[in-house]
Amino acid sequence: MSNQKKYKNVKIIDAPAGSGKTFSIRSQINQYLIKNNKSQVLCITFTNRAMKELKKNIISNRVYISTIHSFINDFISPLFKNESIINYYLKEYGEKIRKNISNVKGTRKM
Repeated sequence: MSNQKKYKNVKIIDAPAGSGKTFSIRSQINQYLIKNNKSQVLCITFTNRAMKELKKNIISNRVYISTIHSFINDFISPLFKNESIINYYLKEYGEKIRKNISNVKGTRKM
């Protein structure tokens, strides 16, 4: 049994293994691209295996398929190349980071 929710232009599909999620998503992406020939699609999944399966038989290069972890990494990495952002981050969270590091060092057994 599939649980599909749609919010404006976002669709969430939740269903058990073997229920046809990948096939359904791939079909929906291809149909959408045919009807909307100038649009792009972002498809995020949790596993590399699902990502690789979803990439098969996609008819366009206007689709970005990624795991959630890779997507977030790709999204925020450019920000941390900017020195002013790094300085702001360290100003806001530096003390908390130092405390967390010292707590981890203090709990390790040698």
